[in-house]
Amino acid sequence: MERKGILMRLREGGGEMYEKYHAEVWPEMLAILKKAGIENYSIWREGDLLFAYYEVEDMQKASEILGGSSVHDEWRKLMRDYLWEDPTTGQNEWFMKEVFYLK
Repeated sequence: MERKGILMRLREGGGEMYEKYHAEVWPEMLAILKKAGIENYSIWREGDLLFAYYEVEDMQKASEILGGSSVHDEWRKLMRDYLWEDPTTGQNEWFMKEVFYLK
């Protein structure tokens, strides 16, 4: 099982709607995440910073499933309105390197 940590930043004024959508995630989006093998997914917020964590059995398989999903594409397009995007790279999420784990 792989553990993934992701750092994101909210656009100015985007927090309220971001939280609203995540309080009512589309059932189809939840289903595709589960189909992709993503478990124990959570997102924390501190001001405009977001930290997401999830576990996945096979990241390559998960990426293929999510990449082929129109629901996932729609959700990500919607979230672009609320997440800051680096103008030099187009990225709005950064996978973090794990430096410590206590089981």
